[in-house]
Amino acid sequence: MHSKRNIADEKELLYLHLQSLSSELSIVFPPRSVASKDINDRHLTNFPALIFTALVTSTLFLRSHMHKDSMTKGGIYMGAIFFAQIQILFNGFAELSLTIIKLPVFYKQRDLRFFPTWAYAIPSWILRPPIAIIETAIWVVLTYYIIGYDPNFGRFIKHYLVLLAIHQMASALFMFNAGLGRNMILGNTFGTGALVLLIVLGGFIINVKKWWIWGHWISPLMYGHNALSVNEFLGHSWSKKLFENTTALGIQVLRSRGVFTQAHWYWIELGGLVGYVFLLNGFYTLALTYLSGRGAEIRLSSDVNAETRKMFVEEIMELVELTNLRDALVGLPGVNGLSIEQWKRLTIPVELVANPPIIFMDEPTSGVDARAAAIVMRTVRNTVNTGRTIVCTIHQPSIDIFDEHIHQIQNIKEGYNPVTWMLEVNSIAQEAALGVDFA
Repeated sequence: MHSKRNIADEKELLYLHLQSLSSELSIVFPPRSVASKDINDRHLTNFPALIFTALVTSTLFLRSHMHKDSMTKGGIYMGAIFFAQIQILFNGFAELSLTIIKLPVFYKQRDLRFFPTWAYAIPSWILRPPIAIIETAIWVVLTYYIIGYDPNFGRFIKHYLVLLAIHQMASALFMFNAGLGRNMILGNTFGTGALVLLIVLGGFIINVKKWWIWGHWISPLMYGHNALSVNEFLGHSWSKKLFENTTALGIQVLRSRGVFTQAHWYWIELGGLVGYVFLLNGFYTLALTYLSGRGAEIRLSSDVNAETRKMFVEEIMELVELTNLRDALVGLPGVNGLSIEQWKRLTIPVELVANPPIIFMDEPTSGVDARAAAIVMRTVRNTVNTGRTIVCTIHQPSIDIFDEHIHQIQNIKEGYNPVTWMLEVNSIAQEAALGVDFA
């Protein structure tokens, strides 16, 4: 009786746990579906470019000029296979920037415990394949038979499956790089580096040396290239024998490139690609879980505690006269949320929270009327009064704004070296004459 009660309790706990997981997914899935639709719309705009590239590739490797009668022609076919993988990789590269754009909102939601990270990542895995299926289908349909790959329909399907797996692997790889970089500069650096490594270690462009064979074996592109090559060169159209050689031409081509010649290796290589899809998606989830967004807190010293940071933020908001807008939505400039003048004032505290000694501004008063420009310049003056140095360019034709600068400083002459002028006007002698400490 006791054991039956325990089993019932365990079933109830399992049901509650599954219900909790379902609830967390239901919170994330609808907005992720809307975001995915927007992203898919952006991908749809790339379809014409993909179709154009596929048609150009088909004419470049046109089957009427690609006779399967020599080792040289076999190498050209293998080059066409490798180029198809590169094209699919570049299609996946688009995920990097699209992922980074969404990260700031995700970090806020994660830090406020809206949902666990896995509940955010899983919808990405689920919603990503449809666009990959369409893009891969467009490429394969427009290139496979025009290039002249083996005409067997089963090999056509197997060719498609490998490219689809490469597309999913590439998307997961670049999403992982986005999670590592967390901004466009680092993300693109990591993504480009990963792309170069995949191509170099793939085994087609550069011959693999013994001392870096391990890099070849961990390259996902190697698995895709080997699977596509085995699928193609073991086909009936490559079974002919040259001269008195008893080995089929397709097998000779595979051996010349160091590729396995047994048919079962296709499924092993495809399984390796699928494994990389799960592995890289897991790494992406871990990156989102344990890495923080690149905010001002990271740029501050580690000895600055949370209370000090809060006081500093309050001081900065009062300095730029935004305290009354502390709970307002930023919105889009000129559309909703803050006005353009308030937007410009907001850009100042965004940098001030990192407590920099010098701030560079490029035309802070452009795009606003004279009244708004005066408010912006008042904020700039308040910032200067805190002891910080501001270097800015101003093109606003307002005497009030020009009166903000320090008088009696000689204007720079036309054609004069700006560096020399700067050193002259802030010299010790000038400080003594003006009664100003430029430091």
